[in-house]
Amino acid sequence: MIGLTALMAASAACSAPPAGAAELIGKTLDQAEKTVTKSQSLAIYDLSNSITGDAAEYTGMAPGSLYTVVVACSGTRVFDPTRQVALGIIKNAAFTGDVQAKAVAGDFNSLMAECAAGD
Repeated sequence: MIGLTALMAASAACSAPPAGAAELIGKTLDQAEKTVTKSQSLAIYDLSNSITGDAAEYTGMAPGSLYTVVVACSGTRVFDPTRQVALGIIKNAAFTGDVQAKAVAGDFNSLMAECAAGD
């Protein structure tokens, strides 16, 4: 999996997560992966650097229970877990009330091209 350490450029305005994706916000990566097991592909981005300034360390080898989902999308306005699913994660300790509120509002969606488009 990929660790995202740089802010991805996106021109789309922030918007709430797609319908259905919001239920993944705040879940551990392990929990979220169980929801999307039927997806064609799963991309996981460590957004720690962009959100908290911490180093992005997720490599796919660390337990998913150590990370919390802050962005979830499938490239569509309505979340479709049978398509390519993209999850943005940060370390559990960094998932504060402020971060949770911003995640639920969709403030971090523009950090991932798959989520900024929302076609």
